[in-house]
Amino acid sequence: MKTLGLNQVQLQDLLENAVHTEHHQTQYEQRILNQLYGGLTDSDKWAQYLDGHPAFKFHLVSDGGKIKVVELVTKSHQKICIIDFITFTINEETCNTDMVLTDYDLIMLASETITTIFGFGITVQRGNGMNFYARSYELGDNYGNVCHGGQNSTIMISVNATGLMNARENWESRLFHFLEIAISPKITRIDLAHDIYTAPDFLIDHYLCVYDKGGFTNYRNAPAVNQAGNWLTPNTDGRTLYIGKRTSGLYLRIYEKGRQLQSLLYPTWLRLEGEIKSDNRFITHDVLLRPHDFFAGLYPCFRSFNNTFTRIDTFKNEVNADFDHRIKWAKHQSGGFIKLLKELTYSNDEIISMVEGAKIPKTWQRKFFGNTKPAIHDEPAVINQQPTMLD
Repeated sequence: MKTLGLNQVQLQDLLENAVHTEHHQTQYEQRILNQLYGGLTDSDKWAQYLDGHPAFKFHLVSDGGKIKVVELVTKSHQKICIIDFITFTINEETCNTDMVLTDYDLIMLASETITTIFGFGITVQRGNGMNFYARSYELGDNYGNVCHGGQNSTIMISVNATGLMNARENWESRLFHFLEIAISPKITRIDLAHDIYTAPDFLIDHYLCVYDKGGFTNYRNAPAVNQAGNWLTPNTDGRTLYIGKRTSGLYLRIYEKGRQLQSLLYPTWLRLEGEIKSDNRFITHDVLLRPHDFFAGLYPCFRSFNNTFTRIDTFKNEVNADFDHRIKWAKHQSGGFIKLLKELTYSNDEIISMVEGAKIPKTWQRKFFGNTKPAIHDEPAVINQQPTMLD
């Protein structure tokens, strides 16, 4: 059964030609290079290009006494923050076509789609499931995982920091366009990270003072705060400041990453890493295109990072956002057919009668209309009815 009206070739073409494509980015960078370095030799051009583009820089760190080369910044055109981790789910019907007969066929098609977006796909099936799914698969070279089987017929895709570092340029735009046409898409977690490579030694102490002054308080009550490491007599192991609870929808880690990695080039490197989950928040797809706005909107003290900021909607706004998305999906799925029926002179009432379902799905019933089951004390009394034992 076709659900999106797109075959795999059409889907790949759509994602490859999303706005802000790699081709346009390459053309832009080449124009900049020609303008800045037109009069220099090739070797000089490359050296100056590396100096002006930190996304291509590397530096040395010490790991257990061994010197390792680590990429300084993940590939991102955003200067404020990077996306360091992402997990999202889609209904399996998104990857369904006439050729899908088995779960294996479905996973093969999902792997093709993931490759179109990130540049790598599913490589191996793991021996057991995870995250309450029956089956799990590895993405790329330990770049993340894909889970399927059970869980309301959904597919979960999770890409870690290493995977996003190795993803093809402009994956954010391709993923945005994919989620816009997917069935029941949901970003369940996204991590936004801001790096300060030459931070003063006292900066992490400064953020603790900012907490005391309410700089991390979004609502009436301040979030929880915890510290790790040696704060009385700081050493080379590094310190961490935790804002919020790991189980909540917003959790922040501020840690001395340079000391953690024993970085030779940036020993005072400080990272601010916000973990956003969909437990009590609705994570809009726009975060993929404007992560800097959403990072600046995480806390009041982050507003200075960017000229504009966007707050992550709390759960109470999910109904409106979900309703808008379902209208968009219904128009994409059935709009052409409804237009045809109108051209064939069917009335609006006749069209509604023809395409209207028999009942509202249970998940939509709860989301849009709330609880519909009466409490036992609201049930009308029945004469001589025996009492029901409660578990």
